[in-house]
Amino acid sequence: MDVKILCLHKVNNCNSYSWPAMPVKSFIKLIKYIRFRYQICLPSDIPKLKTKKSPLILTFDDGYEDFYANVFPILKMYNIPCVLNVVVSSAETNMTIWTQRLNNILDNFIDNNINSFSVRINSQTIDFKISKKNAINVSTKLYQMMAFLPMSSRLEIINNLEHKIVGNLKSEKMMNWEQIVHVSNNGVSIGNHSYSHDILNGNHLTDDILFYEISNSKKLIENKIGKEIHYFAFPNGIFNESTLDYS
Repeated sequence: MDVKILCLHKVNNCNSYSWPAMPVKSFIKLIKYIRFRYQICLPSDIPKLKTKKSPLILTFDDGYEDFYANVFPILKMYNIPCVLNVVVSSAETNMTIWTQRLNNILDNFIDNNINSFSVRINSQTIDFKISKKNAINVSTKLYQMMAFLPMSSRLEIINNLEHKIVGNLKSEKMMNWEQIVHVSNNGVSIGNHSYSHDILNGNHLTDDILFYEISNSKKLIENKIGKEIHYFAFPNGIFNESTLDYS
């Protein structure tokens, strides 16, 4: 059976150069199309499906608050199931995940005509030029350079860049536990997207880190929503054989 998985993240009408969200109108058009073309279902539904339509699993990663504000009402209106994979630390502290913090910084630089900046990675200073046209490329390159550093090193780079921003830094709010519990009680299946959105494939990962990021975060979510969860989405889709043992 050909099963398609559609993974979405942000759905809002806010302007972003480095990682644009899907506009709400586009999301509505998408939903109307896929509900006509596919059988939208959960992974657990697949063995018992009896339809000529190809199955499609709709997922949302990270747990941005725009899911609660923009996506959830639309899914509820059309009675469409989905999996929402949440980052536990964001639900607990409303701290934006590190990749989004990086994109917020880049957007701030562009809005305030900061056309160049430098970062220091592995004792090497790297210069960047940024504009609206190349923002996505710069964001992608920075992500690739930072992804396999220890989380502490990534956060140090981000903190240093945040000292260079002008004015207020716009922020993407994350869902809190109250919102997560509410959607869980109203048809949304909750999945685990790790504790801190770390990259779960690197030399810096110890057994303790893997347990905390994968196994312990699962228990934390289950305790909050009062249900067993069955899904784990690896941050940025990156994993290796050892991390699979914990998921």
